[in-house]
Amino acid sequence: MIRWDIDYTDRLLKTTNGIATASTAVQHGETKIQGATSINGKYFLTQSGGSLITYTWADGQKKTAGVFPSVPEDLSYQKGLGLWSLMEAPGHRSVFAVDPTKF
Repeated sequence: MIRWDIDYTDRLLKTTNGIATASTAVQHGETKIQGATSINGKYFLTQSGGSLITYTWADGQKKTAGVFPSVPEDLSYQKGLGLWSLMEAPGHRSVFAVDPTKF
């Protein structure tokens, strides 16, 4: 995973002299990752099968099975509302949020 910082005044990538540079790169051995985001240094990943994987440098990796239905897709974060995801199965394209502090 590669992370770029966002300038929250204009929602564009932060740049130095007009160049956006990744702020973090993280390698993991997981497969079937559908979406990822980070909140204050903690990484959250959705995985086919319904798992949520979290990772911090201090605590390592934790996998919580069954957080999502079997086909979660992208993942984003909205402060005060939670981690947002959606399902990709035709006829079951739900959009929902979960509380990141629970994981």
